[in-house]
Amino acid sequence: MASVALSGAVASGNLNRVLSDPKESRPLRQIAMDWFRSWPRMMGFSRQQQYYASHPKIYTSKEWKEKSEGLVVLVHGLGENGPVSWHMHVSILEQHPTIDIFTPQVVKDGRCPLKEAAEPILAQVSDYTKKHPKKPVCLIGGSNGSRIVTWMETKMRSDHPDTPVRVSTIAGIHLGTWGVNLLAFLRTPQCLQRIGWGRKFPQVLCDELRVGSETARMLLESVKAPLPENCAPRSYELIAAAHDWMIFNTGSSLPDLNRGETRYIVYGHGHLSIVSAVAQEQIEGCLAWIKAQ
Repeated sequence: MASVALSGAVASGNLNRVLSDPKESRPLRQIAMDWFRSWPRMMGFSRQQQYYASHPKIYTSKEWKEKSEGLVVLVHGLGENGPVSWHMHVSILEQHPTIDIFTPQVVKDGRCPLKEAAEPILAQVSDYTKKHPKKPVCLIGGSNGSRIVTWMETKMRSDHPDTPVRVSTIAGIHLGTWGVNLLAFLRTPQCLQRIGWGRKFPQVLCDELRVGSETARMLLESVKAPLPENCAPRSYELIAAAHDWMIFNTGSSLPDLNRGETRYIVYGHGHLSIVSAVAQEQIEGCLAWIKAQ
């Protein structure tokens, strides 16, 4: 399978560090091949979800540890069983008893405006910072969850300036995706509304996730803005799938944030399988950052 043309990538396990901007586009034929080849993994992911839905390892309570080195928040993308997609991450984190874990179920499964999805999660993170002031917080987001954790980081600059924050996103939709532009062109949200499935992909979500959306532009500007005086340090890590069948424009997962971010691309995985594929390295990096604060 042909891969995305990238300039300067350094391999480390599953992660290949991107040293310069990725080429944005893939040939249409390659996108179609990636989409069709994703079906076996999509079915495997569904079976995986069914198993972990009956054997959940999710942390949604606000009962924080008495002695905590830091908090790891894992925010899923669109979907009803979202938190179970983090089972690999949680299994690794459970080996570290002084780390708090929070895997929220996003309101309306994420099918709502960004602010509505993010505010309840930020409220619970704020509760942690009150009990453990100045303890580091690592925000991990997948797909649509990438927008949520990025929004939270920008709000925490003023709400909790003493809290160091790391953001690590997987297959993020930071700049929108051309797939949503195509759905908008085909009037998909309106068609779903007519047959009673409007909640699956509401118009407001389509507006926010399209390439060139005002929401994406404003969020990117907020991230790039200088940190307030006396604000704790920030760290950004961006991870993309080379064969992502949902985000055709790979650059949307690897934007230039001017925050000294580290960017990686993963070959041989798509939009869903990448989550478990990078779990070990992503959590190791997160824990090393927490201990360094």
